[in-house]
Amino acid sequence: MGLIVLCIALFIASPFFLRVNNLLNILDQVTILGILALGMTFVIVTGGIDLSVGAIFALSMMVLGWTSHNAGWPLGLSILVAVAVGGEQRGFSRAPRRQTSRSCTSRPPD
Repeated sequence: MGLIVLCIALFIASPFFLRVNNLLNILDQVTILGILALGMTFVIVTGGIDLSVGAIFALSMMVLGWTSHNAGWPLGLSILVAVAVGGEQRGFSRAPRRQTSRSCTSRPPD
């Protein structure tokens, strides 16, 4: 209900709000956050909590941008390296010690 009221108010404030190009632009901007939110929902439902998702995502995107643009690597290789960096930060640092997500993100490793 609140989203509908907000859309109506924004349409009254600007007649360009409900145009197809603007709605596609909004959808494009929230896609990544939506994917992260789905992943976080899965983590929370399974009983874990992960505080570092935003930081790991930012690190992975920085690696992707640097390797694909500055280093001149092919996009496929850059994506693999970015995923590996993000996976290393989360999975490989936590799995050998059998730490939970919360203990891994809220305190330094032993």
